[in-house]
Amino acid sequence: MDMWTKRDIITQAYSEIGKADYEFDLLPEVLQSALRQLDAMLATWGTQGIRLGYAGGDGKGDIDAESEVPGWAVEALYLNLAIRLAPSFGKTPSPNTQAGAKATYDAIMARLAAPRARAISGYAGSGRGNLPVRPDGMTTGNDGTLDFGA
Repeated sequence: MDMWTKRDIITQAYSEIGKADYEFDLLPEVLQSALRQLDAMLATWGTQGIRLGYAGGDGKGDIDAESEVPGWAVEALYLNLAIRLAPSFGKTPSPNTQAGAKATYDAIMARLAAPRARAISGYAGSGRGNLPVRPDGMTTGNDGTLDFGA
């Protein structure tokens, strides 16, 4: 699957709580409610600094729209959404689902918290070869005196 739609994520979340066999019974209102919960969950994650590119909304958007979430983060979405959806069906998520939800959420946090490599602009290293050059070809030494050659 190239890009997961919001419906794909919601359907997979329902599958995690044992509702996959009843997908045809998921009424549009139930799916829309799950979309609201998915949007709310990702909005909360956004306040925690987790920005995954999710094409969010107010819970009233197109459920068949692509989520825009990278593949490495999708499992965290449907597992954590399953935990949010389960109580509305009187279900308790399995220990595997709970552990998986926490592990994938933690993996996202770790991935996003890793410091990014960055270039230090304006730095050319140290040593005599990197002294500032004056317009007339003279360089300044470490003590501020002019150096006329080498």
